[in-house]
Amino acid sequence: MSQTGVKAIALALTVIVAASLGAGGYLYYQNNVAQQQQRQLLTFILYHDLTHATVIIDYGNGTKETHTVTFTPGMTALQALEKVAVVNKTYWGTYDSWFIDAINGVWNNENNNGYWWIYNVKHYFSLEVEHPGVGADKYQLSGGDTVIFVYQYYG
Repeated sequence: MSQTGVKAIALALTVIVAASLGAGGYLYYQNNVAQQQQRQLLTFILYHDLTHATVIIDYGNGTKETHTVTFTPGMTALQALEKVAVVNKTYWGTYDSWFIDAINGVWNNENNNGYWWIYNVKHYFSLEVEHPGVGADKYQLSGGDTVIFVYQYYG
């Protein structure tokens, strides 16, 4: 075999070894990242206290209150709110539901300002925010959920 052929084979082998080492290093790094993410998720799940729910009251003017309440199975968003705030409400028999009129003295559409109380729920496990299609008295929370009541402009 000629000297040029030997050099070509040596070069090809060097490229193959370098590519293999690079690919192996990349896979090793990716595996470490995946293991770290699994540990973080497991820690997140195992050490989160699912015996509580969080209630956030956002007054729409930059003022927010955050409260933690003891969660009980079957607890509704309205029940969680009533543990931390003064709630004025009206029962609507047609809908068999309670309508929130005011939270801590802040009334819906006060002086025709166009602001109304709405609520959303941020789920602990999925982290998605849901705008439920039922009244807060009908929506059952899960342990670890965050219910957010927002005084929002609707015109």
